[in-house]
Formats: sequence, C-alpha cells, structure tokens
Amino acid sequence: IEEAQRENTIIYSIRYTDTGHHRKRGFHVSEEDLGEANTKLNARNKYGIRVMKHLAGQTGGEDFNALERDLDDVFEDIGNELHSLYSIGYLSTNPQHDGTFRKLTIRCKRANTVVRAKSGYYAR
Repeated sequence: IEEAQRENTIIYSIRYTDTGHHRKRGFHVSEEDLGEANTKLNARNKYGIRVMKHLAGQTGGEDFNALERDLDDVFEDIGNELHSLYSIGYLSTNPQHDGTFRKLTIRCKRANTVVRAKSGYYAR
C-alpha cells in the first residue's frame, strides 16, 4: 500500500471468491445441489476480501465482487471512472519534507456526490 500511495497508483480489485472450498478435484456438484453451503465464507475468504477492499480504499480505487457483477460492467465502470478523475492541489501548512505519511480527508459540499480518494500522501 505504501508504495502504491507513494507512486500515486490507484488499485481496483476485482475478486472472485470461490466459496465452493468443499469440492474435490474432478468431482462437480451443481450450484443447485450445493444450496446454502455454497454461500458460506471461510476465514481465509473473509481475510482476502478485507485485504482487497483495504488496498482499493487506501489508494482511491474500488473493490468489485466478480460473483455479483458482470465483468464487462465492472471494466466499463473502471474505465468511466478513470476518464472522469479530477486532480486537486494541496499546500500543507507543515513545511517538513520528512517522508512521513499525512492523512487527508476530502469532502464535497454537493449532495449525493461520491468522493473516493487515497487516504493521504507522503511528504517528500
């Protein structure tokens, strides 16, 4: 995350979390037969989801679940967002260029506007 923030890189995560961890190789069970068991997430799945959301959130990107969204729509959303990015300038009152991470909060006065931004910057 630190390197992505330092280099002003936005991360968009597209996850496919296989909840069929009880399946055996070479043996296929239909989704209908799996029923409720297919919707359960194990600890590893939950951790992975949290990490991917965190990576995206800390860099100003977004996390997508490929099981809930059509991939064509996901890529279209990412493309539209990248085409409508705004860059803003900021002059800190702290003159130190000590390489420390400084948190930022960006708010918009316009109602119903979503602001997604990285969580801060490195003073360099």
